[in-house]
Amino acid sequence: MLETLKKHVTKNLIWRIVISVIIIGAVFFFSGKSILMFLKGPEPITAGMDYDDAEGSYVSFDARYIVDEYVRQTERNTDTKKETLKNISYFVYFEEDGYFFGIEVPSSKEDEMNQYIDDTISWLNGEVEELTNVKPVKGTWTKLTGKRLQYYQEQITDDLGAEFLEIALPYYIDSNKVGERTYVSIYICLAVIALTLIYLLYSLIQYFTGSSQKYLKKYLEANPTVAMEHLEADFASASAISKSIWVGRRWTFHISGIYTKLIENKDLVWAYYYYRSGRHSESTLRLYDINRHLHSLSASEKEAKAALAVYEQQQPHMVLGYSKEMEKLHDKDFQGFLNLRYNRPVEELQTAPDEPWNYTNPEES
Repeated sequence: MLETLKKHVTKNLIWRIVISVIIIGAVFFFSGKSILMFLKGPEPITAGMDYDDAEGSYVSFDARYIVDEYVRQTERNTDTKKETLKNISYFVYFEEDGYFFGIEVPSSKEDEMNQYIDDTISWLNGEVEELTNVKPVKGTWTKLTGKRLQYYQEQITDDLGAEFLEIALPYYIDSNKVGERTYVSIYICLAVIALTLIYLLYSLIQYFTGSSQKYLKKYLEANPTVAMEHLEADFASASAISKSIWVGRRWTFHISGIYTKLIENKDLVWAYYYYRSGRHSESTLRLYDINRHLHSLSASEKEAKAALAVYEQQQPHMVLGYSKEMEKLHDKDFQGFLNLRYNRPVEELQTAPDEPWNYTNPEES
């Protein structure tokens, strides 16, 4: 029995591994190089570097001389038609290499950036000898094009003079992105990868430590009069309903994920096939026990009918099939529901059975 169950649990584990690999692969495909760039960290901008070759890379820079802003990016709400300031771009001076280039930061940093600009103006006017404060910036080294490039060049010309355009690099640091993806999307991707790896690691630990059979062990501990030999004997004569369900005379065995579980048939009071299509589709054999607990076992209609047929032959105390009246009785008058079959003598059920049960889809009733 244990070998058979373990074989099916192993298949489920393999499927979990495959699905986890697919998920992680899909995340990396979506993010491109962005996640790897983020994990590696930004490359600092240094004097003499090839600025053209660095386009699209993840960089960092300690901006000391922030001269002025040159463009503001707003976002328009399509519903309210209200525009919200999103980002502000500034041009900075890289003293070590003698170049200007741009940086773009969230609008929430405007007050902070204005202070840096005031400090730079004080330095240009000779009011201070050296600027000690720096604004650390990291993001994607991006080429300036179109209106952004136009506003950048116009602002430099207005503030400093047209001759300074010769040392103005047509690039800016987009601090909202890593590669082609935003920081938010990177964090989401990393969270998905982390959760997937945790899920996979947990599954592997449970499997290789034998925890996949913990429900069988707990049952045996709670029922000292039952031995593993009894379970094995019942499983050996059980009807194999599917690759994950076996209905024996005393117990119903089923596999849920990587766990082997069992239900005492004497405790079952109601069983029927349930199907629901759509976004939250479901095809299950629903079993209710004496404690009003629902056990949903994944099964096709054919498999569920096969299980119900076995219950009909071997478990006369169970109500089989579905109707709205049964559901109402079960939920509102549980004792009355038990009196249908569970509380009646076996002899009576064998000689005077209730009306034939059916397999009505509850969604169609």
